[in-house]
Amino acid sequence: FSRKAGLPIKIQPLSEVPALREDVYRHFVTEWPKAAGHAPKTWGNIIDPAIAPNRSEIPLTLVATLDGLYVGQGSLVAHDLDHRLYKDRGPWMGGLCVLPEVRRHGIGQMLHFERLRIAAEKQIGKLFLYTEKRPYPTVSLYQRFGWRIECEIPDFDDGITTERRWVMVVKPREIFTT
Repeated sequence: FSRKAGLPIKIQPLSEVPALREDVYRHFVTEWPKAAGHAPKTWGNIIDPAIAPNRSEIPLTLVATLDGLYVGQGSLVAHDLDHRLYKDRGPWMGGLCVLPEVRRHGIGQMLHFERLRIAAEKQIGKLFLYTEKRPYPTVSLYQRFGWRIECEIPDFDDGITTERRWVMVVKPREIFTT
């Protein structure tokens, strides 16, 4: 695969490609193994296909496909960080993951900006995300995409992990004007 070759990536809501739901869920729990058995219902139809979006159409999971095959995903969810300072804030971007064999071809960036565009279109004033200590510099990557650090939680404990987390915020309409 080559980014310059212009991969024919298609991004659609999961509701439009229900046959890929199992692929989406399997990749989600592989990429985020600590989520297995702990994924909240706020993640919507990625967890349970019977959960319908609320009036602002959240939760929403976008699916990236290449020639009709699943290659990645990213979601907008109502709640994603169960911390006393953030449990009432939202909506959140979460669950961004791309299959390893197609990474570094801009698919994650496409999913990221499509979620921001949708949030701007829905007139969502603020959007949150959190990132953990990872082997790649996610904080600086998101800063290049217009996000700012709201706070650092050095010893966040959700009963699953005690990793350092950075909460970031962006105003989608500052990036996309509708």
